[in-house]
Amino acid sequence: MRRTVMAAILTAMLLGTLPAADWPQWRGPKRDGHSGEVGVKDKLTAKGGPKLAWTFKDAGRGNATPSVVGDRVYVLGERKGKEYVIAIDAKAGKELWAAEMSPTWDEKGTTPFSFTVGPNCGPAVEGDRLYAVSSRGTLVCVDTAKGDVVWKKDLVGDPKDPKAVVTTSGGGEEVYGYGFSWSPLIDGDKLIITPGGKLGLFAALDKKTGKEIWRGTDVTEDATYASPVVAEIGGVRQYITGTQFGPVAVDAKTGKMLWFPKLEDEIGDMVCPTPIVMGDTVLFSSTKYGTSATKVEKVGDNFKTKAAYKLVKGLANSHGEIVLVDGHIYGAHEERDWKCVEAATGKVKWSTQDPTVGPILAVDGVLVMQPERGEEVVVAAADPAAFKELNRWKLPEASKQRKPSGRLWCPPIAAAGKLFVRDQELLFAYEIK
Repeated sequence: MRRTVMAAILTAMLLGTLPAADWPQWRGPKRDGHSGEVGVKDKLTAKGGPKLAWTFKDAGRGNATPSVVGDRVYVLGERKGKEYVIAIDAKAGKELWAAEMSPTWDEKGTTPFSFTVGPNCGPAVEGDRLYAVSSRGTLVCVDTAKGDVVWKKDLVGDPKDPKAVVTTSGGGEEVYGYGFSWSPLIDGDKLIITPGGKLGLFAALDKKTGKEIWRGTDVTEDATYASPVVAEIGGVRQYITGTQFGPVAVDAKTGKMLWFPKLEDEIGDMVCPTPIVMGDTVLFSSTKYGTSATKVEKVGDNFKTKAAYKLVKGLANSHGEIVLVDGHIYGAHEERDWKCVEAATGKVKWSTQDPTVGPILAVDGVLVMQPERGEEVVVAAADPAAFKELNRWKLPEASKQRKPSGRLWCPPIAAAGKLFVRDQELLFAYEIK
């Protein structure tokens, strides 16, 4: 079977007909920061970088990563005090429609964030439906053909007695923090969200109607900026996310807590990275904490966890996410440097301070690194032996709408034969096929 697939890929490469991959949700097809694009390394590493196909200049403010399905790009952005889902023609870079989600959390200036404003969630797309959450906590289901809102839910309700809460660890306003930023997860007929608060961190909704199926009432942590993932460990399907006290998992059928090796002390800053599941091990990273590997084992009807290791200073990722490639973790360490860590042992293999830190993408055997300060793109080898830069190019222009302390925090993605890089209202599309 493997030989047949490889033969088909090689034939397609020779004929120039390799299919373009989709990016239907936060962190890509498998929610792990890997693109499904193949045969694109040569263009990514060509001198001067790949050809710029188009620039879309009205994506609005925010750090929401686009999703790409077929010939459509979907991105969230803030325009004149309101947050929208925006559909763009992937070939021409032209706007097709914009669906309003909600007023932005910063609309009246009562919360003068100096770092960011606008939506940060990656929309989830399946068939003719798209799901996304605004910074104010408005969850929407949108028809992808015309941009009509199918259903909408205000997750918070009354802020004085909220039904959803974002942590204020690391700063932000009560209830809203720095804005709802987790990305919804489609799992079969369910839409999985992490509203947070006393009613439960996790919830499962009927994706067609938005009606609640269950709320995980025995995990009452506030929502962080991390997004949930789905995994099967010990034969049990479960949803996992990061909290201020480490990773936690609930049963996919009931929402009941399965395991939570809760830390004694709260992580004193924002928890943003999405956990990575490696077999029966969960990799969790956060600034002010480090990276840990937790082994999960089913014993009878219960689950037990064991800490494999914790790197206090080795790799503490803040906004940029981490990727796992061939048994090694690659990612940015706080505001300092990039690291490569052996996933099984926690051993640091290499580090580099150039380029500056930021988000990361794994595609076709290479790493696309987005320096948060440099307005450039860097391509490096996914090689644990040493940091090997393969290419670097400047972005055509810089955003004029960034907040005073804002940086390039939107992870790059590769889909539909293109590399997409966002700087607030600017969305650049590079030809990689």
